[in-house]
Amino acid sequence: MIKKYLLRLSRTDSKPNQFLRYLALLSQKLSASGKPKKLMLLWRYLQTNSLPANLEIPSTNNYPVIEILFVCTAKDFDVLPQAIQYAVNATNAHPLGGVSLVIPAADFHLAHTINMGQGVPLKILNEEDLLPADLIQLIRSVFQRRAGWVIQQLLKVEFVSDSTSPAVLVCDADTFLLTRRFWFDSNERQILTPSWEWTQSYYVFLSKFGLTTTVPEFTFVSHHMLMQPKFLREARIFMGWKETSKIVEDLIAFYDGADVSPFCIEYELYAQYLYKNYPDKVLLSKWANVGINRREFLNSRSKFEHYASISVHDYL
Repeated sequence: MIKKYLLRLSRTDSKPNQFLRYLALLSQKLSASGKPKKLMLLWRYLQTNSLPANLEIPSTNNYPVIEILFVCTAKDFDVLPQAIQYAVNATNAHPLGGVSLVIPAADFHLAHTINMGQGVPLKILNEEDLLPADLIQLIRSVFQRRAGWVIQQLLKVEFVSDSTSPAVLVCDADTFLLTRRFWFDSNERQILTPSWEWTQSYYVFLSKFGLTTTVPEFTFVSHHMLMQPKFLREARIFMGWKETSKIVEDLIAFYDGADVSPFCIEYELYAQYLYKNYPDKVLLSKWANVGINRREFLNSRSKFEHYASISVHDYL
């Protein structure tokens, strides 16, 4: 019952009442004093779900172009056409700068056989167009079964860093964006959607570079994010990561093999840098995401109309 009630709070048509805000504040104080981790998770959940939903950026100017990026593999191809269409619909307040897919070399030719729909300007890239083959091989040898996860993060960083578009909407292939948003304006103000998910090692890693504390005010593992390339390039310079090989070097130095998810260098890198250095450019909006089984969504889509996004994980 409690779980169902808390899940309802993440909908776009719901937000905590005054009592729950008090509970969130109490949870924050207790978690800060070293009390159980679950209290900190409760605080973050209530905190993020108190943000406004469907936030729009008021502007008298035209909204700038958005390019859309999916970094994916063959296992995502069954849901990818839907994910693309949802992302296009979610950004249709902005001119579309095209949709790019970055695919592993082994899946590259298969990707061209998939019907991605009509009318969407689609570009399919081989991951080796963005990362040197020897660097990919080094990552595979060190991270082994988690190598694909690391490579996907690097590919997102590389693509956005090299983009000439005003902004790139980076989407995980298993996330459907159900809500149309005004994502950013010509003054570079943009939406970020804090998440309640928490992985301590992400912030331990980033704190070593002075980007954030080990317990940041907000976390941003939101499975999609608008990124303005100019700010991501700045973030890389801040981290000392102008060269991609230096990113890989630092990731390897931090990795001990014990933690299967030790860092987040795309979403958290960008969002923490922007929030820290350009708070006037950030508008926080409710994430309103739910994770479900793919089959559950396909069989009953109407149940999820009050969420801004859903993650149709294949492992749920």
